[in-house]
Formats: sequence, structure tokens, C-alpha cells
Amino acid sequence: MDTDFSQKIERILNDMIQGDDTAKLQANTVGGELPSEATPIVAEVCSGDDRVRSKTAGEVLKMMTHHAARPGAKVEARNMTGELSKLVNNHSPKNLRLLAIDLLGYVGGAEAVPALSKQLMDPDTQDAARMALERIPSRAAETALKTAISKSSPEFRKSLELSLSHRKMEFKTVGVKL
Repeated sequence: MDTDFSQKIERILNDMIQGDDTAKLQANTVGGELPSEATPIVAEVCSGDDRVRSKTAGEVLKMMTHHAARPGAKVEARNMTGELSKLVNNHSPKNLRLLAIDLLGYVGGAEAVPALSKQLMDPDTQDAARMALERIPSRAAETALKTAISKSSPEFRKSLELSLSHRKMEFKTVGVKL
């Protein structure tokens, strides 16, 4: 990543934290439109010791993901899924893995399932991975949840079964006791 790009991210973070209302609004707009290639830099700040900058970087990562998940942005969604999947590996700090797992549930498709499936066996991340897989509209996500049932504890098995039942719901049945 070139230094101009790193400086742009730095300006966005500074404006979001210290800017006036106009600067904050502009930074929020520009931050959400950062390309997926910015993910490693934003993730590094997110994992840093400065709590305010870390939280702000997490918000930028959320904005980037939701922007990439918009209708008609399939290439951006796929690229963002790839970047978030890299963050899910066990070498990332727990808070960053949990954030990336959650965000994959909004932007990911079948290509996110392998990274999320591995997290179903980790007690620190299994609930976040389960909920992300519940949101992904792919048969592969449903298969991953079903496969995890046979390998999981009885307590977590109930959660997996709940996610599978949620995937079968239709709009007209939400909130109706069946």
C-alpha cells in the first residue's frame, strides 16, 4: 500500500475523532468508500493500543463492509470478503477476529463459509461465526451449520439448531410462535 493511501486513512481517522461536524461527516462518507485494499491498514489501527483510534478504525471497517455489500457491488463484496476472511485467521487479535466474523455475515457469500466454519469450533468465536453463517444466503452456510452439529457440545448444538430454524423463516412467520 503506498504512503498516499496510508495518509488518506490517517486523515479520515483524525477527522472522525477530532474534526468539526463537517469534517466528521465528510470523513464518514469517504471512510465508507475506501476500497477493500485498505482493510489491512484499518485493521492494524483497529488492533492498536489507542482505544479511541481502535474503535474509530472498527467503525471505518464496518462502513467499508456495508458499502461493499450494497446491491450491484458484487466485485467489491467479493474483494471485501477476501480481506475479512484473512482477518478471521487465528493470528489476529480476538476483538478483530470477532469483528471480521460479524462483518462477513453481511458481505460474505459461499466464499466466506470456509473461514467461518473453522471458527465454529473455537469457543471464543463460535457464536459470532454461527450468527454470521445464519445470515449468509448460501447452501454452503447451511451445510456448515449442519456439519458443526455433530462436532459440537450439547450446549452449542442447541444454538446451531436455532440458527438452522431461523434460516427457514419467512417474513410472514417472523414473530409467530410455530
